[in-house]
Amino acid sequence: MMHQWESLKKLISTWEEQEVKDTFVYAPFEYKADEWDNVPPVIPRFSFYVQNCLAKTVEFTKEVHERQTTQDLKDEMYRNLAEHKKGMDTETAERRSDVADATKRKDRLQKAIDDLGKYNDDTRAENQAKGQEDLGSN
Repeated sequence: MMHQWESLKKLISTWEEQEVKDTFVYAPFEYKADEWDNVPPVIPRFSFYVQNCLAKTVEFTKEVHERQTTQDLKDEMYRNLAEHKKGMDTETAERRSDVADATKRKDRLQKAIDDLGKYNDDTRAENQAKGQEDLGSN
């Protein structure tokens, strides 16, 4: 078949300009049997292997394309964002609860310290008064 072409440059140009109608629909490559004349067997075998791989790749790509529209991606992003926000809100509530609990413990400790200080002051005053009384009775 190659002998029918005017030049190799024209042949390559024609091949490069082959139209692919829909990249998400695999269309088998059409050819005539005599186009394989004088071609080493490894080339058609490899070509058919690549063609079979490409058919599966196109099928998968079409499935993904149909499944993931822009709206689907947007919806998924908002779902993920909502889940993340919910997790953050839960963590924030837990942190606030931890801070409230720590504040209560601090307040109880401060009250205990204040009560101890008052008790100490009262005891000191009593002892001083008692000491004054003991001094006066001598």
